[in-house]
This record gives sequence, C-alpha cells and structure tokens, in this order.
Amino acid sequence: MPELPEVETIRSGLEVSVMGGQVRSVEVIHTGSIKEVTIARFRRTLAGATLSSFDRRGKFLIISLDVSDALIVDFRMTGQLIHEGDQGVLPPHTHVVFRMVGGTRLRFTDTRKFGSIRLVRADQVCNHPALSKLGVDAMGDDLTTGHLANLTAASKRPIKQLLMDQRRIAGIGNIYASEILFHAGIHPQTEASSLKPEAIRILRSSIRHILRVAIRRCGTTMRDFRTASGGYGNYQNEFRVYARENRPCRRCATPVVRIRQHGRSTFFCPQCQQAE
Repeated sequence: MPELPEVETIRSGLEVSVMGGQVRSVEVIHTGSIKEVTIARFRRTLAGATLSSFDRRGKFLIISLDVSDALIVDFRMTGQLIHEGDQGVLPPHTHVVFRMVGGTRLRFTDTRKFGSIRLVRADQVCNHPALSKLGVDAMGDDLTTGHLANLTAASKRPIKQLLMDQRRIAGIGNIYASEILFHAGIHPQTEASSLKPEAIRILRSSIRHILRVAIRRCGTTMRDFRTASGGYGNYQNEFRVYARENRPCRRCATPVVRIRQHGRSTFFCPQCQQAE
C-alpha cells in the first residue's frame, strides 16, 4: 500500500514530467475508479484542462486543474499513476487513461480496484470527507514535538497503532511504522501515554528521518508500487526490521521478531526495542 514516501515520490515525479501539461482526452475503462461525478462530466471537465499543480496530503495525491477543479487520487492497496509515451497496448488493470497534448499518457492502474479518483471543486478539497478528518501530515511543520506529546498523552493505545491512525498523523502505514519505531528504539506495544519526553523527541526525529530517507530512495517496492515513470522504489533494500522475521538485527544481530497487532504484522528487535 503506498504510504507517504511512495505518494510523495509520485507527486514529485509528475510535477517534473507533466505539470503544466494539457489533457487532450480521457478514457475511462473501469467506471468504478471514478467517484462522486458522472463519467460524462469527468471526461468533459478533464478534456482541455491543464494539470497546474501536484500536492500531497498524507497518502492522498491532489492534482489541481486550471478550471477551478481538482482531482483527489486515493491509491489504496495497489493504485499506480504512471506518465509514459502513448503507444503500445495498455497494461492489464489499467482503469483510466489521460491522453496528453504532445503524445504522452497518464495511466491509472489498480489491480485490486480499491483505489479511486474524485473530481471536486478546488475550493472544496480541504473540506472533502476524504481529507477533512486527516491528522497532521507526518512531514508537515505542524507535527512538532509538542503536538506529538499531546497525541501520545491522550492515547492508551500501543504506539504503533497511534502512528498508523490517519486521524492523528497522516501518511504513516505499516512498513514505516515498524521502521520508525526501530530507529527510535521503542517497543511497538508500548502504551503511547507512557512515553517520556525524551522518547517523544526521539520518536519525532525518527519519523522525519525514516520518511526522508525513504523519499530519497523513491519509496518501497515490495510488489505493486511504481514511480511516476514506471520505475521501482529502493527503500526495501534498507529495511532494518520490516519483513525480516528471524533474520539478524542489522544493529545487534538478535533475530527480528514478528507479532500481530490489530490484524497487521509488526516487526521489531527484542534487544534494541525492549519493553519497559
């Protein structure tokens, strides 16, 4: 599932390759990918529109148009948005194709069909239900140490669960939660409210560090994720604990442990992340 680094990688890639480009036509192959608007209006609005800016909020990509509208792209489990030359057969699971003036195409592909593209008024983006309930962005200036301290103090949940709660902190998913907690030396089952001020300071620093490194590595490709040009992420080559069950910790050589938390796998080093 694309998390913040993957969506940021797509955003920055599209900003370079297609920002300012004009849509010539739109082909909707799977109508279920388009939400909250008729297919006819979607195609009519996009035809001739210019892609004026690319922004991100948590795990959502926001594409502003020059016609007072915007697209909210939710990649969910397997969504991809790839800018490429407009030639050859469309790959399987391609659901929406934006054909651009100049001979390229922007292709939305989604194997599991959970992802979506919403057309909304630009002035309603922030108030849209998909975004309005999101917490502070994990890479935003609002995630200060003080704000993180308030979030942890108010929660008796395990810290990993809090990190993944998009209503509190937007952008962190299962992969980066495990990696962040390893970097911070915090056991994933630690009750959030029990964290001391120094641990909170370290945790905030670890959030920024891990996400920044992952963005520089163009995200993580375990199976489906592709960059905006169709390439692969590289952060999976730097995992310290995620998907390394029974393999030696890269720091202390203790075997990495996998547990289940709220239906998701959590990976940690029992030596480097001791429970208090």
